Amino acid sequence: MKKIFLIIIFSIVTVEIYSQYDFTTNDIPAIPQSTYLNPALMPTCRVYVSLPGLASTSIQFGHTGFNPYQVLESRNDTTFINFNSIVDHVAKNNLVYYNLSEELLSFSFKIKDKHYFSFNITEKSNLNFYYPKSLMEFAYKGNGALLEQSITLDPSLDFNYYREYALGYANNINDKISVGARVKLLSGKLNVNTGNTDIKLTTTGEMYDITAIGNVELNTSIPEELRDTNNLNNIDSLINDTDFLKDFILLKNNLGGAIDLGITYKPTEKITLGLSVIDLGFINWKNDPLNYVSTNDEATFTFTGVDVAPLIAGSDSAFDESMDNLLDSIQDIFNMDSTFNSYTTWLPTKIYLTFKYDISPKTSFGGGAQLMFVNKKLSPSFHVYALHKFSHIFQATINYSIAYRNYSNLGFGFALTLSPFQFYLTTDNLLGPLIYDEYQYYNEEENKFEYVNIPHNLKFLNVHVGFNFAFGCKAKKYRAPSIRL
Repeated sequence: MKKIFLIIIFSIVTVEIYSQYDFTTNDIPAIPQSTYLNPALMPTCRVYVSLPGLASTSIQFGHTGFNPYQVLESRNDTTFINFNSIVDHVAKNNLVYYNLSEELLSFSFKIKDKHYFSFNITEKSNLNFYYPKSLMEFAYKGNGALLEQSITLDPSLDFNYYREYALGYANNINDKISVGARVKLLSGKLNVNTGNTDIKLTTTGEMYDITAIGNVELNTSIPEELRDTNNLNNIDSLINDTDFLKDFILLKNNLGGAIDLGITYKPTEKITLGLSVIDLGFINWKNDPLNYVSTNDEATFTFTGVDVAPLIAGSDSAFDESMDNLLDSIQDIFNMDSTFNSYTTWLPTKIYLTFKYDISPKTSFGGGAQLMFVNKKLSPSFHVYALHKFSHIFQATINYSIAYRNYSNLGFGFALTLSPFQFYLTTDNLLGPLIYDEYQYYNEEENKFEYVNIPHNLKFLNVHVGFNFAFGCKAKKYRAPSIRL
């Protein structure tokens, strides 16, 4: 189990994965899901309905560290990972992120172009993992390169899986100002959160011993059935367990709430400014909580290494016993305590600033900035776009964005509305998966060289696709008043 855990952590840190915002969807007013970034917006059509299996699906994942071409190199017809380059290209603090959002049901409608009501039920899962550059340096260079030096390791992990019930309202106060709000009831399913974890490592002595001082905290809310490794090894039986699925789907102990607030302002007929705060809220985790907390704040632990000879010799049991002894020593010295206390986590709150300039009734350009707050850390991103409404049937947009230390992101999206059917597809990084390099490696099982294509400069990717039923999308034609004599 420890090996599996180490493999998962290593994969999270080293695999190049992708983004966290959804600018392109927000740029297309025909899509009702565009209001998710600002509840003060009103989409084009009068009525929208999205049904299970057809509604909005959004997947986003990203990494602020390195690009594939920066860390992969070919030598003697074989591809290698350059770990020194990994250390050189990561920032002081690095974020790995993913978000999956699946709409189960949604509907919305306008009344007299002044009031807009919306409702949605959405399954959401997200991961935010921050790791410092010092962690990568220590993993690659080892304690020998850090002799008589101290480094601080403060990685933070927050994983959430929850359901959102949201009710929104927007109002056109006048020709210049619109306001909106969305109130959310949250039902938590799974959570893993590192809490306040802060460890300082110091390498001292002729034997290069490592001394660790700090606090460790890990909070989890996971159903007992999923904690059982026997169930995970036989996942099919767990999926077929109707009682477990019913309890998991209807889980109601982990309750929380959130609110979205938005405003738009038109200083002139052609210019529109927007400001919104999204996901300002929390979840209180009461179902099956399990906490691991160090109660000895001043504890120190000296690590002299693990004997890997048994593992090299093929003796997994001897190596496992050595690891168990190490973990037991850490637990005893730091006085790790297991408790069953409920705890609260906050959602990753986002602030959006947007502007739009209407060149003509059909063409506009604009831009925006996002500020995301996760575990007291800030992640900014920016974009500019151009939108053209070919007709009430088809709208398309193209944009450029700067996000996660990456400056070559071209986005594209469209909405095709053949009332009552609407299909849309958007992405903020169109070229990332399409521009790739070919690498050669030797397949020992097949005893031959093979080739693999890896994206050249892919640090994030998001795709948002959906199908809506849309009614009342065509603007009413203006008719001059008739004069009767």
